[in-house]
Amino acid sequence: MKRYLFAILFLAACSSEHELGRLEGSWREDSGTETFFLEDWTMNADNSLSGLGRMCSGKDTLSMERLRIEKKNDTWHYRVFLQTESGEVNTDFKLMNSIQGDSLVFENKENDFPAQIIYVFLGKDELTIYLNPASFNSTDKPIVLHMLRIGK
Repeated sequence: MKRYLFAILFLAACSSEHELGRLEGSWREDSGTETFFLEDWTMNADNSLSGLGRMCSGKDTLSMERLRIEKKNDTWHYRVFLQTESGEVNTDFKLMNSIQGDSLVFENKENDFPAQIIYVFLGKDELTIYLNPASFNSTDKPIVLHMLRIGK
């Protein structure tokens, strides 16, 4: 019986990490404007993901942030690393739902904006990213990015 339980737990862990692999590749915001958002994700040997997010205008990069999704103490975290004048600052968001299914919900209620980052998979090559404020009564408005895969 122990062997079967181990096999089930192993398959569940592999399945979960495989689900994160859906993010792997290059994604471009389908904004229809000259200013757009890009994300590039790479699966690492330890089943974490490394990413790069960029806000672009035409061929110019307006801002850039390093991204990482990794397991820490049995919990998945989405980490954003932003370079500032005083050095690199990072913000950590905790996965709030199972990584199986069509969405990933990461949350950090202590962060001003966004307090929540949600990835909703609409298909193999299409997803929507929601950047939500801590309160919908705040002056911050949600940002919705409709993304298309542009490379694997």
